[in-house]
Amino acid sequence: MPTFYGQRKTNRGAWTQENLDKALKDLQKGNVSIREVALNNNIPEKTLRTRLKQNNFIKGRLGKKCYLGEEVEKQLVEHIKKLQSVGFAPSKKEIRKIAFNLSEKMELKQVFNTEKKIAGSDWYKSFMRRNPTLIIRKPRKTSNESANAMNKQDIDNYFHLLKQCLNDNNLTNKPSRIYNMDETSLQLNNEPDFIVAAEDSKNVQARQCTERGETITVVACCNAEGSFLPPYCIFKGVRKQKLWEENMPPGSVIQIRKESAYINEQLFMDWLKNHFIPRKSREQCLLILDGHRSYINSPDILQMATDNNIHILCLPSHTTDYFQPLDRAFFEPLKTYFRDACCEWGNANPNKKIGRNHFGLLLTKAWLQAATVETGISGFRETGIHPFCPSAIPEHAYLENAVQHEESSSSESDKEILPSTPVTNLLSTQMCIMTDESMAQPGPSNLCQQRVFLDTSQKNECENECVECYESYDNTLPKVNWIQCIKCNKWLHETCTLYYNICNLCKRMELKRAKEDKDKKKFKEAKLL
Repeated sequence: MPTFYGQRKTNRGAWTQENLDKALKDLQKGNVSIREVALNNNIPEKTLRTRLKQNNFIKGRLGKKCYLGEEVEKQLVEHIKKLQSVGFAPSKKEIRKIAFNLSEKMELKQVFNTEKKIAGSDWYKSFMRRNPTLIIRKPRKTSNESANAMNKQDIDNYFHLLKQCLNDNNLTNKPSRIYNMDETSLQLNNEPDFIVAAEDSKNVQARQCTERGETITVVACCNAEGSFLPPYCIFKGVRKQKLWEENMPPGSVIQIRKESAYINEQLFMDWLKNHFIPRKSREQCLLILDGHRSYINSPDILQMATDNNIHILCLPSHTTDYFQPLDRAFFEPLKTYFRDACCEWGNANPNKKIGRNHFGLLLTKAWLQAATVETGISGFRETGIHPFCPSAIPEHAYLENAVQHEESSSSESDKEILPSTPVTNLLSTQMCIMTDESMAQPGPSNLCQQRVFLDTSQKNECENECVECYESYDNTLPKVNWIQCIKCNKWLHETCTLYYNICNLCKRMELKRAKEDKDKKKFKEAKLL
């Protein structure tokens, strides 16, 4: 059964509610016949007489009425909106189940699937078409911690603290001195996007450089005027090559960390000292962070911030989706533009892997599109930081009834828990530094324990050795470049392999499999003959 019949092929019901209202007013004036009023307002005479006889002056829709009734559907729409406001928006399947349950309670003649106890997809499509106020959206993941953190009391305390910090340092009308800093990760890989294919296609494939690309951390910083600092990038490794810095955005910095590509206390100290402070004015400024312990648990960082007139304000935990300007407006378009750039590069360079040498060109293309003045200004405006506006946070962000305060909690303990921590002159006043004991410790893993044959030191040594000559990365001459095999993902000298971006062992195995497949094909052809 079709749910939409395409182009309208009849003139029935072409008149509007306004025509009917005007016709009623003309009849109330008197001295005018029904026929004349109908002709003047483009309403069929028979229709107008029937409406007057039945005392029905509301224009309905043509055809059969909706199965559940208009009033019930209105109540269903309000119920769906209420579920969304508390963070439990129903899915398509859940709405169809609700419709079936309503039909059972209303004792209607059943037209739905009684075996699966669910309404049909045709009814769902018609329901969505009749109610344009509802729309399909992909939800953002919200953890229990984020839901519990988004409560009115803690958020009001945060905005009170922000207002006090802005007023005390005369920063209310100085957006150029209000900064937000945060980091995100980018993958050196081209993720396939939606493609156009034949209607009967089931398995559609798209080329991908690697199964899992390298992760690179990008530290971004922006002020309320929309001015962005150059990106500060972190690679995993031991030695940096100048080739990686080519085609990077002007003023960009690349740092190397041996353990991982994530920021730590030393790298944040370097960013603050050599990247942020030289670009800020000498006057008072506010730096808003997300409360990561690498930023606030070091006395050296706090001392450097105090000496350079930097006031650090930490956002409430698990609320950065709504209160961090970069998270709200910048990182999502940056990742989208970077994925698009990687896809374009992958299509133009098939059978090649995106490496660190190409990162600068791809990042520059994405950064220039995402780091605009409009993006920076909108991020601070939507989070209520500048202009200062606590009501900028939408009501549905608080997830009503998501937090249930325990009656046993005392008022004194509630006063001690603050949503954020201002780090202004903390060395001379009371300091609140997170220790390892106060941080959340990881729980036991549910994965089965496996036997480990190498200790950590031996494993790190194997990862830093060339897979061909077994020479350590630390002992390699600076002129020799390292590459990563696209098959086994192991590292080796570029001069130790005879092939491009693949080690000798993987290439021999690949040639061996190709030869076996060729022999099998010849055997099948000979057998058919």
